[in-house]
Amino acid sequence: MRIGRLIVLLLIFAAIVAGIVFGIMFLTKTGIFGAAFSDPVSVVLPSASPSSTDNLSATAVDATLPSAFGLQTEVQQNGEAINDFNRTDPVSFPAGSAYTSLTGISSFRGNNYRDAAHFGGMENAPQKLEQLWSFDLGAASASAVAQPLVVRWDADMRRMMNLYDDKKSKDSLTEVILASADGKLYFMDLTDGSATRDPLALGFTAGGTPALDPRGYPLLYVGQGGDGTGASYMNVYSLIDGSLLYRCGADQRDAFAYRSAFQRFGASPLVASEADTLVWPGENGIVYTIRLNTNFDPAAKTISVAPEEPVKYHYTSAQYADDAQINEQAPRLYGFKSAPAAFKNYLLLSDNGGLLQCLDLNTMSPVYAQDVGGASDAALVFEHTGDSASLYLGTYDAAGAAHICKLNALSGETVWQKDVAGKLPASPVLGSGSLNGMVFFNLSGSDSGELIAYNKETGDTVWQHPLERPGASSPAAVYASDTSGFILQCDGNGKLLLLDGKTGEEKATLDLGGETQGSVAVFGNTAVLQSGQKLFGVLLS
Repeated sequence: MRIGRLIVLLLIFAAIVAGIVFGIMFLTKTGIFGAAFSDPVSVVLPSASPSSTDNLSATAVDATLPSAFGLQTEVQQNGEAINDFNRTDPVSFPAGSAYTSLTGISSFRGNNYRDAAHFGGMENAPQKLEQLWSFDLGAASASAVAQPLVVRWDADMRRMMNLYDDKKSKDSLTEVILASADGKLYFMDLTDGSATRDPLALGFTAGGTPALDPRGYPLLYVGQGGDGTGASYMNVYSLIDGSLLYRCGADQRDAFAYRSAFQRFGASPLVASEADTLVWPGENGIVYTIRLNTNFDPAAKTISVAPEEPVKYHYTSAQYADDAQINEQAPRLYGFKSAPAAFKNYLLLSDNGGLLQCLDLNTMSPVYAQDVGGASDAALVFEHTGDSASLYLGTYDAAGAAHICKLNALSGETVWQKDVAGKLPASPVLGSGSLNGMVFFNLSGSDSGELIAYNKETGDTVWQHPLERPGASSPAAVYASDTSGFILQCDGNGKLLLLDGKTGEEKATLDLGGETQGSVAVFGNTAVLQSGQKLFGVLLS
């Protein structure tokens, strides 16, 4: 009898213990229910130390002298044209991996080298793609240079921002920021796609990808898009309360612009942190540099800017003409649509007329120039190794030819160039880890597309993978902790592919539906991209 009672008591005790254990599992969302309840977002943080660019210096050779292209340039300061300019607070950009203190992807392709559409990596090599969530937007994206931003805010920053209360208190909140074609900024939780704060009505369509301030300040830089024929401004917003702090541009045209009937700000800007200077090329053909005089007081939870008059650069030659005057003798069109790259005091940018320039930002004078064959929508990707530096870009011309180029970034000389039929609105991606020595381009044809892996030293094709529909979405490289690399690529019909980056073998696909033009951003094991009128979160597992 006593033994029976003891067994009953032991069973009751075991049941209580089990109940406590399972309760803890449920509350902490771990254990055997982890697959159903745990936060799916994980990231292996980068560990590589940034390499120094102190030994790099740009100098033209005879063939790349600006004078060889007949370039005539001018600088405007305080509204007046000047002959000589020397910046009082010199600009110097760091290595790409040191560009921002933020945890995440703060601008188009991540930094001033435009080589980081991903942040961190994954523990294991991905084998499948799984839709985590979708978020309804007011319009479909039509821009190849549109990409979500992804940032993990610390506790102090969360508390001062106008986040919803449950998001303020959420540890490791990772926020997705997207400028939609419906004229609003949307803010979402990377974990589940739920809104983190109210949308911000801009009153205009953004021109491309906004940029977060690389110093970690709660500032967001948003360029105005549209059809290029009306008002267009560069805008600076506070992420504390969503207020507009500053805008610069014109209702009709900047009088300093040679391009008289078109203005837009589609290039994702850069900020030179130590010089507190915003660098923003416009499609009107002007490069704007603006000292912001930023004042951020975390204790008071306030931020402000007191910008100085922009210092502007423009250029022309006998080969350039305004939109309505383009002809065989003057075939080049002014304006910068693609995101520039930068190292030290040099800005590297390619224009609508097929001319690439290296601009010394401290003197606002061109160091070298190079003909790259056609208009540039895609970002330029900068790379340096030791005493050498390279630039990768894709352009296309009105005759239907695309030009895939590698240049010496210090002199502007062409290392190799591939001329193929098609268009190249998408930005390239450089491989690292197991993909070291490779560069990837999404070539868009009339009815289909193709992802091409090139040997970056020789320009030889390593592999090609067909895409069912042409599109402008840029590829992204993702990596496991063993450095094995994979490529994410979406075609024009919303089909997302995961490829083995070494061989081009298809590992997984996911049909998102809708037309895809914008590019993907990847945080750890989670990709974010727009297809049709929805933004998707996709788990790589």
